[in-house]
Amino acid sequence: TGFANGDTESVVSGKDSITYSYKDGATVVTVNNTLAVGEYSIVPGVSGLSADNYTFAPANGKLTVGQATMEVTSDGYNDLYDGASHGLTASVDGLPGMEITYSTSPDGPFTDASPEYTNAGTYNVYFKAVDPDGNYAPDTGSAQIVIRKLEVTVTADDQGMTYGDSTASPAGVSYTGFIAGEDESVVTGTVGYNYFDGTTEVFIGSTLGAGYYDITPDLSGLSATNYTFTPANGTLTVDQATMEVTSPGYEDYYDGMA
Repeated sequence: TGFANGDTESVVSGKDSITYSYKDGATVVTVNNTLAVGEYSIVPGVSGLSADNYTFAPANGKLTVGQATMEVTSDGYNDLYDGASHGLTASVDGLPGMEITYSTSPDGPFTDASPEYTNAGTYNVYFKAVDPDGNYAPDTGSAQIVIRKLEVTVTADDQGMTYGDSTASPAGVSYTGFIAGEDESVVTGTVGYNYFDGTTEVFIGSTLGAGYYDITPDLSGLSATNYTFTPANGTLTVDQATMEVTSPGYEDYYDGMA
């Protein structure tokens, strides 16, 4: 700016000699991928310019370095119930120095440690990453902690009776699959029992024939916070009843007949 009488920069020679230096206050900085976010002075070097009718005074420009973007992610957590508490870890790939905080709500408050959960369920965890140097814009994300119920096998106890009895020995079940330190005391509800000859349902009573029958536990009434239930059959054995064969015999005088 400042030319007279319609002159333009075409009257200037040495334009290719203009140099540029960048300063943070009085400190010269280098423009590269490590230059921090902020505003810097661009100082043109015009000593190589010449023109018949003009002198040249430099005026600074401004270099603005904006924040880069980053992405904070987490694989979350997904596994079977084990009685331990579990959280998750978020990170920014390639940027290990970011400050990451966690919350149970997208609106916070955020803390340094991930929320942790023990019981089966699906839990949303929110996190954000902040660059302590300010060179990357903050980013937020979310992931889930999924704790799946553990499967417990419920096996019907074997029962016995004798043909003709109206009842069998008491029904019951045994449990396998609880984590250490837990047992059927964490289970609520009752077990039902069904009896089958192959695929045909039978019923305990005095007319049930001798043989072997499947005892299938009905677990639809059971519930537990951290367990599901799978039935396993037991066996009802119906023993043969005993009988006594007798005869009064025959006693009389000889009469010549058989």
